[in-house]
Amino acid sequence: MWAKGNGPFIHREVGTCHKIVVAGAFVSQYFLTSKTMSMKKQFGGIGRKRLIGGDLEIHLRFSEYGGNAKEWLRKCALMLPEIERRKIWRKKGFSCIFEYAAKLAGMSKNQVYDALRIVKKVENLPALRRVVEEKGVNAVRPVVTIVNEDNQEFWAEKAMAFSVRELEVYVKGVKSGFGEQNNRSEFCNVTKTQPVKVIVTMNLDPETADQLNKMKANSEDWEEVMKKLLTIRREQLEQKKPEPVKTEARSVPKAIESFVLERDSKTCVVPGCKQHYHVLHHTHGFSRDKTHDPVTIHALCKGHHDLAHRGLIQNEHKRPQYWRILEEPAKYSPRFGLDKLVLQHRLVGVGVG
Repeated sequence: MWAKGNGPFIHREVGTCHKIVVAGAFVSQYFLTSKTMSMKKQFGGIGRKRLIGGDLEIHLRFSEYGGNAKEWLRKCALMLPEIERRKIWRKKGFSCIFEYAAKLAGMSKNQVYDALRIVKKVENLPALRRVVEEKGVNAVRPVVTIVNEDNQEFWAEKAMAFSVRELEVYVKGVKSGFGEQNNRSEFCNVTKTQPVKVIVTMNLDPETADQLNKMKANSEDWEEVMKKLLTIRREQLEQKKPEPVKTEARSVPKAIESFVLERDSKTCVVPGCKQHYHVLHHTHGFSRDKTHDPVTIHALCKGHHDLAHRGLIQNEHKRPQYWRILEEPAKYSPRFGLDKLVLQHRLVGVGVG
């Protein structure tokens, strides 16, 4: 609680007193709560840019208030289905529940709609409801169409541990047929949808179309033509492949980076993923051998990169077409310990490739 005194506002909680000076002007004085002090110790020197002094204190206070705001918004979202059932919004003279939530809680129409839909879906699924209470409605959004009473614990565990993006790519991987071969689909309540054949439509200029048709003249189908072209491209790239570089430097050498991005078309290499690449990933773990080898470096989107460091991608030592999404980390993999360390670093804001 803030109280106005003589001059600046003063926070009444007991703690260490700090003064904030911005551009040489005294702005405010307050006492840091124990929560903020903990945040300072954890995040003070971590991040893309280091904050010190007044900048750090303002940032920490804003982060604390933001966290509190998110917590109260989660509580409001959980109450909306009951408010809708009782029509409390109407009894209070509002035109609809959207107006009620907007004026009393600052919720957007989409937030209200999601809360009504998702909270109603999980109200009889206690494992998922606990996730919503702790992380919010968005945390379970990717799994609401596949969760049921039997598999709720499985998906609640994933939703609690994963970011929303990680959970999205994980669910998509399992649903698209790139889950592990012995995936317990009946437990995950997922019907794999990977088709036998995919229809591709292309808009080509007449000259290119004519050349392709001539290539197809002696082939059985277009698939053979495409495979031939891909083989030619792969062989040409192989001739340009740089030699591995052993070094203590984490940054991928420019020649290897250019080769990998051209080979992977700057797109995540995980089967079925079309996302633009976010990072170049060392499948053998750079920290293990200190080597940048173009054979074991691949372009990944952020979601699949995070899953890789959770140990949830099988067959990383093989070509990407053989990769599979795992239900649980491969604990006996040589990379398992390294991946745990990388994940721990990321949780406090330090990215380790």
